[in-house]
Amino acid sequence: MGAKAVFCSNIRCLATRILVAVLLYVMGCAGGFCASSAPQSPVFSASHIISPIPGTWGNRQPLLVDVPDGWEVYYSITDSDPLLFGFAYDGPSLLEKDGDVHLKVTAMDRTGRRYDFTVDYTVKSYSQLGMHDGWNAAQRKFIVSISMNPIRKYTAGTVLSIPEGFSYAASAASSIDGMKYFKGGLLSLGGESSVVRYVPFVVTDGQEYFRFIVRTVPARESFDDAALLPFSLSDWETILPNDASYVYRLDDGPWQGKLSALYVDRGETHVLFWKKESEADDSKAESLVFYPKPSLGCRLRDDGTCAFFLNLPFPHLEGYRLGRPVSPSFPSLKQLSSPEGLHEKLVMDAFPGEDLSGSFTCGVYLNGLYQGNLCTEYHLDRLPPAAPKIVPADVDFRVLGDGREVRLESEEGARLFYAASGGLPLEDGHPLEAGISLNDGQNLPGGQSSGTLPPDLEFTGLEGNSFILPAQQGHACLYRVYAYAVDSAGNRGEPSELSVVVGGRNIYVDAGLSRNGESGNGSWESPFSSFERAVEAANLNGFSVLHIQGTVPVQSSVVLAKSCSIVGSSGVLSFSADAVFCIDHADVAITDCSLVKDGSGEDGFITVQDGSLSCESCDISASFEKEGCLVRLRTASFSALSSSFSAYSSSYSALIDSCASQVRLSSSTCALSSYTAVAFCMVDSDFSLEKSLASVSCYTGRIAELSGGSFRLVGNFFTGFLRAEGLLGAVQAVRTGGGARQVLFESNRTRGFKE
Repeated sequence: MGAKAVFCSNIRCLATRILVAVLLYVMGCAGGFCASSAPQSPVFSASHIISPIPGTWGNRQPLLVDVPDGWEVYYSITDSDPLLFGFAYDGPSLLEKDGDVHLKVTAMDRTGRRYDFTVDYTVKSYSQLGMHDGWNAAQRKFIVSISMNPIRKYTAGTVLSIPEGFSYAASAASSIDGMKYFKGGLLSLGGESSVVRYVPFVVTDGQEYFRFIVRTVPARESFDDAALLPFSLSDWETILPNDASYVYRLDDGPWQGKLSALYVDRGETHVLFWKKESEADDSKAESLVFYPKPSLGCRLRDDGTCAFFLNLPFPHLEGYRLGRPVSPSFPSLKQLSSPEGLHEKLVMDAFPGEDLSGSFTCGVYLNGLYQGNLCTEYHLDRLPPAAPKIVPADVDFRVLGDGREVRLESEEGARLFYAASGGLPLEDGHPLEAGISLNDGQNLPGGQSSGTLPPDLEFTGLEGNSFILPAQQGHACLYRVYAYAVDSAGNRGEPSELSVVVGGRNIYVDAGLSRNGESGNGSWESPFSSFERAVEAANLNGFSVLHIQGTVPVQSSVVLAKSCSIVGSSGVLSFSADAVFCIDHADVAITDCSLVKDGSGEDGFITVQDGSLSCESCDISASFEKEGCLVRLRTASFSALSSSFSAYSSSYSALIDSCASQVRLSSSTCALSSYTAVAFCMVDSDFSLEKSLASVSCYTGRIAELSGGSFRLVGNFFTGFLRAEGLLGAVQAVRTGGGARQVLFESNRTRGFKE
C-alpha cells in the first residue's frame, strides 16, 4: 500500500508540473474561481479525510482518504505544496513522521479545480509514553503491533482482540472528544460479512491514545468474474461495440457494425445478437438477454446485519450479480466498497460500538457483463445504548412505606432490564461508618460500570419507568441494583450498578451528617439533623423506627403522637433546658439510647399520657433548677430493663411520678439528688422493681412512696444518704399508704434506711 511518489526527479518534469499548475490557476480565475478563494467542493470536504485527525497520538498515523469518483488526491508532510512536491494518494498508507506533523491534502476534481486542507497532529515517540511501564505483556504486544503496522487486515468471522485494560472507539469522528469508548475485549464481524470496509479505531488506556485502521475482507472469495465480450455497456442504456470485426442486432432490428453504439430501453426485456461480420449464417450468432433494470435494496436482518440485494420480479433476476463498479476509485480509494468477484447479495456487518449510515454504491452485472451502478441508503447500528441511570426515589418523610421506588433513565426508545441482589438487613448506624458506598459504579467514562455481574442474577424487563424494592420485616436493607438497556436495533448496553438502601419505615437522625445547615430527608443516605424533624415524620406515619446516631441536640419540646421505636446505637438526645419530651396516646420503645436534659427551665422531662414507654439499655438523666420529675406517667405504662435513671434539683425531685399507671423496672440503676427526694411516687399504680439499685442523696426523702395499686419489690438494693439531723437510719426506704391491693417486699437490702 505504499504511496506513489510524484515528486519530479528532473527539471523538465518539474517545469511541466509548474506549467500545469499555472494553467489550472489561470483557468480557475477565468471561470471566477481562484484556488485561494474557491468555495468548498460539494463532493469533497474535510470529512473525506478519515485519518489522521487532530490530537496527540502514541503511534505514527495511517492516512485514509475516501476519494469520490473522478477526483485525485495529493498529500505532503513536509509543508510543501502536495501538487508539486507531494505524493499521489492511491490507498491507505503510513505517514512516517514523529513529533508535530503538518499534513497538507489537495483534492482536484475533473475540471482541475483544487481544494486544500490541513490536519495538524502530534506523534509521541515510544519512550515518551508515560504509562507503558504499567502495561501487561498483552497490552505492550498490541501497542507494538499497531505501531509497526497501523493498517490491519481482518477476515470476517475471526476475532479482533483489544486487550482488557484498554478502551476503544470504532468511529470516523473528527475529534477524540466526539467518540464513545467501550471496554476492550474480543470483537468480531459475522462470517457472512462481505463488504470491504476501512474502519478507523482509537485505543486508549485513559491517558495515551493510539489510532489504527482495520481493513475488513470477506471470509470466502467469489470465483465468478466479469465476462469478456466484444462490447460493453455504458450507463445501463448504451451498448458500445469494442471490436470492428463484429456486427450487432437488437431484437428484430437490422445488423449494425462500424462500432456504432446501440441504445437499449431498460424498462423492457431485449435481446442483443452479435456475430462476425464475415459470418453469413445468422443462426451462428451469439445472444444476450437484457432484462429490465433492477433496483438496489437494503434489508436489516434478524442478526443485525445489512443485506444488499437486487429487486426485480422473477425470473428477470436470473443472471444478475453485484460486484465492484468499473471505476479506478474502487476499491482502494473507497472507505466502503464491494468485494472482488460477483455476488447474488452482499452483507455488511459492523463492530460493536459502530453506528453506520450513508449511501452504498455497487456495480451490477448481468451474465458477467457490467451494466452500471446502483445506490441505496443503509443504516447499521451496532452502537450500544448508554448504561441506564439508576435513580432511587427521594425519601418523603410525610409518607413512609414498606419499599422504595427506583427509577431507570435511558435513551428514548430503549428497553430496560433490571435485577437486584442482596436485600441485606443493615445494622443500626450510618453506612459511612460501615464503609458502604452508595454512589459507585454508574458514572464511569462511557456510561459503563465496573466489575463483573454476579452469575446468578435474573433480569426482569421494566414495565413503566420504575420498580419497587421492598423492605424486609421492617428492617432497612441494602440492595445492589443492576440495569442495562437494549435499543431498537437490539444492541445491549453495558450494565449500571448502584447500592440502594430501602429504609422502609425507618427514620434516621444524625446531626453530624447535616450538609450546609440542611436537615436531610430522614433517609439512610440523607438523615435528619434534628430530632424534631424525626418526630414530625413519625407523627405523620404509622409505626416507624427512629435511629439516633451521635449526639443530637433537641432545641424545642416534642410530642410523639404515633407509636414508634427509638434505636440509639449509643446515640444521645440532648434536650435543652426548656425542651420536654411528651408521649401522647402512643406506644414508644427506646433502645440503647441516652436522653439527657441539663439546665434550668421546665420542672419535668418526659411525660407519658395514655400511652406506654419502654426502655432497654438506656440512660435517662436530667437536672432541674428547683423542682423536677424525670418521668411523669398519667394512665400510662412504663417499663425499663438494664437502664439507668438519674435526676438532680435544688428543692424537690422524683425519678418516676405515676398516677393510675403500670411501672416495671428490672436490672436497672436509679439515682436521685435533691433537698427532698422521692425516687418513685406511685398513686393508684401497679409498681414492680426487681434486681435494681436505687439511691437517694438528700436532706430528707426515701426510695418510694406507694399509695393504692399493687407493689412488688424483689431483690433490690436501696441506699439513702440523708443529711437531716437525726433522720439517718430512722426513715423507711419504702412507705406504703392505704388502699394497696397487694404488697410484696422480698430479698431487698437497705443502707441508710430503717430496716
